[in-house]
Amino acid sequence: MQVIKALEGTGLNDSILMDSYFKAGIFKQTYARFDEAIPLLRNCVSIIEKSNNKFGEAAFLPQLYLGNSYYTVNRFDSARYFYTKAEEVTKKFPGIQELERLYNAFGILNFETGNYRQSKNNFEKAISVLDKTDDSRIAFLVNYKSNLASSLRKLYEYDAAMTIYTDLLKYKINTDEINQNIASIYLQIGASPQAIKYLHAIKTTSIWKYNDLGLAHYNQKAYDSASWYFEKASNLNHTQNGNKKNVFAGITYRYIGDLKAAEHKWSEALIDYQKAITQLIYFYNDSSVENNPSSYSGVFAVTELYETLLAKATAFRSLFDSNKDIRSLESSIKTFRSLYQLTDYVEKTYESDEARIFLNQKKYGSHHIPIDICLQLYKLTKKENYLDEAFYFDEKNKASVLVNGLLEKELKKAVNIPESLLAEESNCKENINRLSLKAAAVSDSSILSGILTQLREQELKLESLTKKFAENPAYNKLHFEETTISFSELQLKIIPKNGAILSYHMGDSSILCWVITKEKREMYELPKTDSLIYSIHELSTALEKNSGNDNMLFRRKFS
Repeated sequence: MQVIKALEGTGLNDSILMDSYFKAGIFKQTYARFDEAIPLLRNCVSIIEKSNNKFGEAAFLPQLYLGNSYYTVNRFDSARYFYTKAEEVTKKFPGIQELERLYNAFGILNFETGNYRQSKNNFEKAISVLDKTDDSRIAFLVNYKSNLASSLRKLYEYDAAMTIYTDLLKYKINTDEINQNIASIYLQIGASPQAIKYLHAIKTTSIWKYNDLGLAHYNQKAYDSASWYFEKASNLNHTQNGNKKNVFAGITYRYIGDLKAAEHKWSEALIDYQKAITQLIYFYNDSSVENNPSSYSGVFAVTELYETLLAKATAFRSLFDSNKDIRSLESSIKTFRSLYQLTDYVEKTYESDEARIFLNQKKYGSHHIPIDICLQLYKLTKKENYLDEAFYFDEKNKASVLVNGLLEKELKKAVNIPESLLAEESNCKENINRLSLKAAAVSDSSILSGILTQLREQELKLESLTKKFAENPAYNKLHFEETTISFSELQLKIIPKNGAILSYHMGDSSILCWVITKEKREMYELPKTDSLIYSIHELSTALEKNSGNDNMLFRRKFS
């Protein structure tokens, strides 16, 4: 620092000053004082930028480490900017040392913003340029390969991930973490005995380990053992985190709820599911099982929350089978409404592989359940509002998140939304995804509060951008905020006189057909046969080929 003080502002010895800023910045990073490291490294990079390429490949590391500092303090747009600047240096100086660090940094940034396919490419590049003949680099090799396997696991490429993890065990580095990941894959593919073997190989104790051991025994219907491990997880969480909210506690409560549900203790299961929900949403504290979240601002652990809401809704349905109290079915539908609000939040707020995989794997796997419950309520009560509910859920299921997202992007480009705003929107969604994932891994309440404050700032920024888009008259005219429409809206706004809409829902054993005209709506439940399916597809094809009267507007597809 004395050299910096002596040379600052003199215009002399730029090389020495640049090197001093760099080394001082690295010193601050070493002691995790990233807020102090950033201005030092910025000054270093500023000298480089003014030097007209005087420093050559020496410009690489300062920009890489500056990106690392920004990443650590959650300024991801700045991190990506300086990583990109570092990459530009490597294009001018091929074979530059520590290039693998840059690709790994890009990979981590993409992984932690939910962009797993790009992170996979980044980690593969890091491995390809690493000098594997140098034994001192073995730890880096294990780290990069483990990162690659994590990306593959998130992409459901389990075989490839498993091959990497099992091969890494021979290095005896990070063995507990690798065994935990192998066990997780076995749990995901339904191989609980193999999962138990690797979980017992983990020497350290953790809430994650106990949760997975409990889940593995639960899957084998060894409920006493499962309960024992869940209790161990709960006790360890209390020791480590006290009353601080965290994802692991939420998962434990959900698993305990699943255990109660397996024993047909529906009311007890609902209490545990509600406890799980309050753990998984930082600002939600309602302990009443009759109530559900209505806002998901600041939510973290989206997948775990979805699973819990689905389990709660299903438990209410099973409770009705036990008590025949129609309020249980109504509570199930209310919970499904909340669950679909969560998916709406994800659709509008996230832009990542994490969101796409979540929506494809989770949402559509249970899409028929709320429709079946609505129809059950209609048959029990004859109240037509339950038909409206069934149609709502049917339409929500038909709305293709991926297609809508692509159309939305194309629409914004077509009406000349400025590229700068589109880039700002994309960056904002990336930050939201990264902050949500980071919050899910934090149990320290002060750190978590800070992350959630940043998360809320990004959500408000995204809301502001949406309002700016709406100021564009062409966009506002063509854009539809809701991807679904009600019976009354169809009848008032869309269906012409003497016209009708046919909408189909494919169930497990039957097909529902909605017939909606200007004056009335009817629902028919038809046996599911190959001939009926063929006829419906024929009608759909005929409507596509008919060019008159915008018939595509009225064609409704299967859910």
